Amino acid sequence: MGRFVKVTRRGLFVLSLLCVSGGLFLTQATAQGSGNVGEGEDLFTGAQPLENGGPPCMACHSAGDMAALGGGQLGPDLTPAFDKYGGAQGFAATLGSLPFPTMQPVFGPRPLTPAEQDDLLAFFEQASVEKRSGNATLTLFLWGVGGAVVLLVLAGLVWMRHLNGVRKPMVARSKRTS
Repeated sequence: MGRFVKVTRRGLFVLSLLCVSGGLFLTQATAQGSGNVGEGEDLFTGAQPLENGGPPCMACHSAGDMAALGGGQLGPDLTPAFDKYGGAQGFAATLGSLPFPTMQPVFGPRPLTPAEQDDLLAFFEQASVEKRSGNATLTLFLWGVGGAVVLLVLAGLVWMRHLNGVRKPMVARSKRTS
């Protein structure tokens, strides 16, 4: 019976170690996996303001498909940042401290909340694995060309009317005087 108790104690010790380490693993996975990708994108673009009043990430950065159609140029493209800073754990630490000299004056007094960090982490994780659509730049170019053509046609119509309004009386006056 003494041996049975010894095995049980050892078994309980091993079981408790497994439970504690498993609990820590689950807590870490839950903390890292609890973000909402859609809310992270809203925080990135500024559709949802940051709780402490900081500017949206998109004011300085671009990420994912937004690179061709918008985003700031002050900071780098953050599409590869999730992998660059060590995956979920490394990027979570980066979002928590924002150790970049350019960002310190902006976010030092207005840090990201833990919920915002989780949402942004989920967004950047998805942005790192999504492939950018190749037609985003083409779409932007075509909208630009189309808009320029429309503006030129409108300017031509307005200018023609202006020319006729000024030119006709001048031609009529010159015919009368000659």
